Amino acid sequence: MQKIDHKSRAHAVLAPSSASRWMSCPGSVNLSERMHEIAPPESSSHAEEGTLAHEVAEQEVALLLDGVQPEYSDKVNEQMIAHGKAYAQYISDESILADKVLIEQKLDMSSAIPGCWGTVDCLVMSKGGALHVIDYKYGMGVKVDADTNYQLICYAAGAFLAHNEEYQFDKVMLTVYQPRLDHIDTWETTIDDLQQHMKLLANAARAALGGSELFAHGDHCKWCPAKPICPKLLASVQKALYKCAAGTDAPTPEVFGEFLYIIEVLEKWSKSVKEAALRAAKKGRVPKDRKLVEGRRSRVWIDEKAVIEEFSVDLGEDLWTRKIITPAKLEKIVGKDQVAEFVETKPGNISLVHYTDPRKPAATEAELAFEEIKESR
Repeated sequence: MQKIDHKSRAHAVLAPSSASRWMSCPGSVNLSERMHEIAPPESSSHAEEGTLAHEVAEQEVALLLDGVQPEYSDKVNEQMIAHGKAYAQYISDESILADKVLIEQKLDMSSAIPGCWGTVDCLVMSKGGALHVIDYKYGMGVKVDADTNYQLICYAAGAFLAHNEEYQFDKVMLTVYQPRLDHIDTWETTIDDLQQHMKLLANAARAALGGSELFAHGDHCKWCPAKPICPKLLASVQKALYKCAAGTDAPTPEVFGEFLYIIEVLEKWSKSVKEAALRAAKKGRVPKDRKLVEGRRSRVWIDEKAVIEEFSVDLGEDLWTRKIITPAKLEKIVGKDQVAEFVETKPGNISLVHYTDPRKPAATEAELAFEEIKESR
């Protein structure tokens, strides 16, 4: 496989944010770069929200530590500001005895970990003391732990290379600050341990940049851009299709379980292919027998405040659509006890999920019927 010319890239081939992937699956790096050329990644509403939240957090830290007044765009909401203030206070508390605090610091680890550089959210550094890496995560989808978190280890490596000569750190602290999940997790390790991890990262980096064809399944596959052309995943798809073709005479629970697994494999792969094909088509690489079409257009207000000022006097309440708030919102205002008599809890829809799902199992119809028989006796 062809080696990657990472020096000519505008982005880090081995980004710290994807370190867990290229550590476990070095072959994904080369394929991801090919997909990056064919179907460049697009921003999402979640990514844009995260970027905005980081900007708010950065400005709140600057306000608290340096008195710099923030300037927010209209897209910033009160929740972002509140979380940003709490994050700033956390950094302030952690840096009381520190010698230096750096926010949104660019780090280059490529001298020790080829192809790796990035920007850390916060560094708190003490001479002869701790190198503290703090990562602000605004997402709610997955709770992120600090223990052996290779994204943060990459940042620690960059900070160590840049500042250890001056600060002579005696330990490393990694913290994930995830406010919307009320999750703050810190992992502490030694300088020797950090250096051992840096060696592991360096070995994986050299393998990845050298065109490794080693592929591995795991949690790291979820956000991998190479899924549409991953040989490991394609092999799973082929195996799944072969099992489908084999068929079965008895629709047993075991057979249904196998079929559901096959569907999951096919759905993950097909979704990644559709998304990549659309991105490629938008860049002019339209697949054979396909075309780009525009969906139904929607009309939105340019400026809601201007509409209200123009029409509210004449229309009054007719300008608005009134809707009662949810039970949960009303409970927060007046208390759960006052709302209880007006609320009923309806059962949720029953769905079939993998056994690793954290939710409590629901009773089958047979189990419910058995319980009714027991209660009637």
